[in-house]
Amino acid sequence: MLEVYLQTLTERDANEKDLGCGIAVSRFPFVIGRQDDCDYRICHRMISRRHCRFFVHDEEVWVIDQHSRNGTYLNGKLVREARCLSDGSLLNLAHLYFFEVHRPASSLTGTICGGPVEPEKVHAQCSRNVLVVEDNEDAAQTLALVLNRWGHKVWVAHSGSEALEVAEAQQPDTVLLDIHLSGMDGRQVAERLRNQEGMEKTRIVAITGYDPDRVPCPSGETGYDSLLTKPVDPDVLRDVLR
Repeated sequence: MLEVYLQTLTERDANEKDLGCGIAVSRFPFVIGRQDDCDYRICHRMISRRHCRFFVHDEEVWVIDQHSRNGTYLNGKLVREARCLSDGSLLNLAHLYFFEVHRPASSLTGTICGGPVEPEKVHAQCSRNVLVVEDNEDAAQTLALVLNRWGHKVWVAHSGSEALEVAEAQQPDTVLLDIHLSGMDGRQVAERLRNQEGMEKTRIVAITGYDPDRVPCPSGETGYDSLLTKPVDPDVLRDVLR
Protein backbone atom coordinates (compact mmCIF):
# COMPACT_ATOMS: atom_id res chain seq x y z
CA MET A 1 0.00 0.00 0.00
CA LEU A 2 1.44 3.34 -1.05
CA GLU A 3 1.09 6.28 1.31
CA VAL A 4 2.66 9.59 2.25
CA TYR A 5 2.44 11.68 5.39
CA LEU A 6 2.41 15.46 5.13
CA GLN A 7 3.93 16.73 8.37
CA THR A 8 2.78 20.24 9.23
CA LEU A 9 5.44 22.93 9.41
CA THR A 10 5.10 26.40 10.88
CA GLU A 11 3.75 29.07 8.57
CA ARG A 12 6.63 31.46 9.27
CA ASP A 13 9.60 29.16 8.95
CA ALA A 14 9.51 25.94 6.96
CA ASN A 15 12.61 24.75 8.80
CA GLU A 16 10.93 24.79 12.19
CA LYS A 17 8.71 21.78 12.94
CA ASP A 18 5.19 22.22 14.27
CA LEU A 19 4.38 19.09 16.25
CA GLY A 20 0.67 19.46 15.61
CA CYS A 21 -1.32 17.31 13.23
CA GLY A 22 -0.32 16.38 9.74
CA ILE A 23 -2.21 14.80 6.85
CA ALA A 24 -2.07 11.06 6.20
CA VAL A 25 -2.60 10.34 2.51
CA SER A 26 -3.25 6.63 2.19
CA ARG A 27 -6.10 6.40 -0.31
CA PHE A 28 -6.09 7.78 -3.84
CA PRO A 29 -7.04 10.02 -5.49
CA PHE A 30 -6.86 12.39 -2.51
CA VAL A 31 -7.95 16.03 -2.79
CA ILE A 32 -7.10 18.92 -0.45
CA GLY A 33 -9.30 21.99 -0.67
CA ARG A 34 -12.01 24.13 0.88
CA GLN A 35 -15.06 22.20 -0.34
CA ASP A 36 -16.96 19.84 1.92
CA ASP A 37 -16.41 16.87 -0.41
CA CYS A 38 -12.59 17.14 -0.33
CA ASP A 39 -10.69 14.32 1.35
CA TYR A 40 -8.99 16.88 3.59
CA ARG A 41 -10.66 20.24 4.09
CA ILE A 42 -8.79 23.47 4.88
CA CYS A 43 -11.23 26.27 5.63
CA HIS A 44 -9.22 29.32 4.59
CA ARG A 45 -10.09 31.84 1.88
CA MET A 46 -6.60 31.53 0.36
CA ILE A 47 -7.18 27.83 -0.28
CA SER A 48 -9.21 27.04 -3.40
CA ARG A 49 -12.32 24.88 -3.36
CA ARG A 50 -10.28 22.01 -4.83
CA HIS A 51 -6.68 23.08 -4.37
CA CYS A 52 -4.50 20.07 -5.23
CA ARG A 53 -4.85 16.36 -5.88
CA PHE A 54 -2.63 13.38 -5.02
CA PHE A 55 -2.64 10.24 -7.17
CA VAL A 56 -0.61 7.11 -7.88
CA HIS A 57 1.31 6.50 -11.11
CA ASP A 58 4.06 3.93 -11.75
CA GLU A 59 4.08 2.93 -8.07
CA GLU A 60 4.83 6.50 -6.99
CA VAL A 61 2.71 9.21 -5.38
CA TRP A 62 2.25 12.40 -7.42
CA VAL A 63 0.69 15.79 -6.77
CA ILE A 64 -1.00 18.11 -9.25
CA ASP A 65 -2.50 21.55 -8.75
CA GLN A 66 -6.24 21.81 -9.41
CA HIS A 67 -6.12 25.26 -11.05
CA SER A 68 -5.96 26.90 -7.63
CA ARG A 69 -5.92 30.70 -7.34
CA ASN A 70 -2.85 30.90 -5.09
CA GLY A 71 -0.83 27.94 -6.25
CA THR A 72 0.70 24.67 -5.07
CA TYR A 73 4.49 24.65 -4.70
CA LEU A 74 6.90 21.74 -4.38
CA ASN A 75 10.42 22.54 -3.17
CA GLY A 76 9.81 26.21 -3.92
CA LYS A 77 8.64 25.71 -7.51
CA LEU A 78 5.10 26.25 -8.73
CA VAL A 79 3.43 22.95 -9.65
CA ARG A 80 2.32 23.55 -13.24
CA GLU A 81 2.09 19.85 -14.08
CA ALA A 82 2.11 16.63 -12.06
CA ARG A 83 5.18 16.23 -9.81
CA CYS A 84 6.41 13.10 -8.06
CA LEU A 85 6.72 13.32 -4.26
CA SER A 86 9.98 12.31 -2.61
CA ASP A 87 10.79 11.80 1.05
CA GLY A 88 11.79 15.15 2.55
CA SER A 89 10.19 17.30 -0.16
CA LEU A 90 8.56 20.55 0.98
CA LEU A 91 4.99 21.17 -0.11
CA ASN A 92 3.53 24.68 0.10
CA LEU A 93 -0.12 25.56 -0.41
CA ALA A 94 -0.85 29.20 -1.25
CA HIS A 95 2.28 30.39 0.63
CA LEU A 96 0.28 29.73 3.78
CA TYR A 97 0.42 26.03 4.67
CA PHE A 98 3.77 24.23 4.63
CA PHE A 99 4.32 20.49 4.84
CA GLU A 100 7.28 18.13 4.76
CA VAL A 101 6.64 14.94 2.79
CA HIS A 102 7.41 11.66 4.55
CA ARG A 103 7.45 8.26 2.87
CA PRO A 104 7.45 5.02 4.89
CA ALA A 105 10.94 3.93 5.95
CA SER A 106 10.15 0.38 4.85
CA SER A 107 8.63 -0.81 1.60
CA LEU A 108 6.99 -3.61 3.58
CA THR A 109 3.34 -2.81 4.12
CA GLY A 110 2.45 -5.41 6.76
CA THR A 111 1.86 -4.50 10.36
CA ILE A 112 3.43 -7.71 11.68
CA CYS A 113 6.66 -8.99 10.10
CA GLY A 114 7.62 -12.60 9.46
CA GLY A 115 5.44 -15.58 8.57
CA PRO A 116 2.27 -16.86 10.24
CA VAL A 117 2.14 -16.03 13.92
CA GLU A 118 1.45 -19.08 16.07
CA PRO A 119 -1.09 -18.95 18.89
CA GLU A 120 0.38 -18.33 22.31
CA LYS A 121 -1.02 -19.43 25.66
CA VAL A 122 -1.37 -16.35 27.82
CA HIS A 123 -1.99 -16.69 31.55
CA ALA A 124 -5.26 -15.05 32.57
CA GLN A 125 -3.40 -12.55 34.75
CA CYS A 126 -1.24 -11.53 31.75
CA SER A 127 -4.12 -11.11 29.30
CA ARG A 128 -4.49 -7.51 28.13
CA ASN A 129 -7.44 -5.41 27.07
CA VAL A 130 -6.05 -3.85 23.90
CA LEU A 131 -7.41 -1.07 21.71
CA VAL A 132 -5.95 -1.08 18.19
CA VAL A 133 -6.18 2.32 16.47
CA GLU A 134 -5.36 1.99 12.77
CA ASP A 135 -7.09 3.65 9.80
CA ASN A 136 -6.02 0.89 7.40
CA GLU A 137 -8.73 -1.74 7.88
CA ASP A 138 -6.63 -4.67 6.62
CA ALA A 139 -3.71 -3.78 8.89
CA ALA A 140 -6.04 -3.33 11.86
CA GLN A 141 -7.71 -6.69 11.25
CA THR A 142 -4.36 -8.48 10.93
CA LEU A 143 -3.07 -7.02 14.18
CA ALA A 144 -6.34 -7.76 15.99
CA LEU A 145 -6.29 -11.40 14.84
CA VAL A 146 -2.72 -11.85 16.09
CA LEU A 147 -3.58 -10.37 19.47
CA ASN A 148 -6.67 -12.56 19.75
CA ARG A 149 -4.57 -15.65 19.02
CA TRP A 150 -2.29 -14.62 21.85
CA GLY A 151 -5.23 -14.55 24.25
CA HIS A 152 -5.82 -10.81 24.52
CA LYS A 153 -9.18 -9.05 24.33
CA VAL A 154 -9.17 -6.61 21.43
CA TRP A 155 -11.20 -3.65 20.19
CA VAL A 156 -10.49 -1.84 16.90
CA ALA A 157 -10.97 1.82 15.97
CA HIS A 158 -10.27 3.30 12.53
CA SER A 159 -10.13 6.99 13.49
CA GLY A 160 -9.15 9.21 16.37
CA SER A 161 -12.74 10.09 17.27
CA GLU A 162 -13.77 6.43 17.22
CA ALA A 163 -10.78 5.55 19.41
CA LEU A 164 -11.83 8.08 22.05
CA GLU A 165 -15.37 6.67 22.10
CA VAL A 166 -14.21 3.05 22.38
CA ALA A 167 -11.64 3.92 25.06
CA GLU A 168 -14.25 5.70 27.17
CA ALA A 169 -16.63 2.75 26.95
CA GLN A 170 -14.15 -0.14 27.31
CA GLN A 171 -11.27 1.29 29.38
CA PRO A 172 -8.41 -0.65 27.70
CA ASP A 173 -5.16 -1.08 29.60
CA THR A 174 -3.09 -0.91 26.38
CA VAL A 175 -3.52 1.15 23.21
CA LEU A 176 -1.63 0.34 19.99
CA LEU A 177 -1.85 3.65 18.15
CA ASP A 178 -0.92 4.37 14.55
CA ILE A 179 0.74 7.80 14.62
CA HIS A 180 -0.29 8.91 11.15
CA LEU A 181 -4.06 8.78 11.22
CA SER A 182 -6.20 10.75 8.80
CA GLY A 183 -7.67 13.84 10.46
CA MET A 184 -6.82 13.74 14.18
CA ASP A 185 -3.24 12.44 14.36
CA GLY A 186 -1.80 10.00 16.88
CA ARG A 187 -0.28 12.67 19.12
CA GLN A 188 -3.62 14.41 19.51
CA VAL A 189 -5.36 11.11 20.21
CA ALA A 190 -2.74 10.24 22.85
CA GLU A 191 -3.19 13.60 24.59
CA ARG A 192 -6.97 13.21 24.70
CA LEU A 193 -6.75 9.62 25.91
CA ARG A 194 -4.52 10.75 28.78
CA ASN A 195 -7.20 13.24 29.81
CA GLN A 196 -10.00 10.68 29.87
CA GLU A 197 -11.10 9.49 33.30
CA GLY A 198 -9.66 6.06 34.08
CA MET A 199 -7.06 6.22 31.28
CA GLU A 200 -4.27 7.89 33.25
CA LYS A 201 -2.25 4.67 33.62
CA THR A 202 -3.10 3.14 30.25
CA ARG A 203 -0.04 2.13 28.25
CA ILE A 204 0.00 3.91 24.87
CA VAL A 205 2.26 2.31 22.26
CA ALA A 206 2.81 4.34 19.10
CA ILE A 207 3.27 2.50 15.79
CA THR A 208 4.74 4.05 12.64
CA GLY A 209 5.85 2.94 9.20
CA TYR A 210 8.22 5.92 9.00
CA ASP A 211 11.75 6.58 10.18
CA PRO A 212 11.43 6.81 13.99
CA ASP A 213 14.21 9.42 14.15
CA ARG A 214 11.93 11.79 12.21
CA VAL A 215 8.73 11.08 14.13
CA PRO A 216 7.78 13.39 17.01
CA CYS A 217 7.45 11.10 20.03
CA PRO A 218 6.74 13.12 23.17
CA SER A 219 6.96 11.31 26.48
CA GLY A 220 5.28 11.78 29.80
CA GLU A 221 1.66 12.46 30.57
CA THR A 222 0.70 13.61 27.06
CA GLY A 223 2.90 11.30 24.98
CA TYR A 224 3.53 7.67 24.12
CA ASP A 225 5.09 5.11 26.42
CA SER A 226 6.99 3.45 23.58
CA LEU A 227 7.37 3.49 19.80
CA LEU A 228 7.32 0.51 17.41
CA THR A 229 8.17 0.55 13.70
CA LYS A 230 6.18 -1.33 11.06
CA PRO A 231 6.42 -4.15 10.29
CA VAL A 232 6.43 -4.94 14.01
CA ASP A 233 8.55 -7.86 15.22
CA PRO A 234 6.16 -10.28 17.01
CA ASP A 235 8.72 -10.90 19.77
CA VAL A 236 9.00 -7.17 20.41
CA LEU A 237 5.24 -6.84 20.51
CA ARG A 238 4.98 -9.72 22.97
CA ASP A 239 7.48 -7.98 25.25
CA VAL A 240 5.52 -4.73 25.11
CA LEU A 241 2.33 -6.53 26.11
CA ARG A 242 3.87 -8.33 29.10
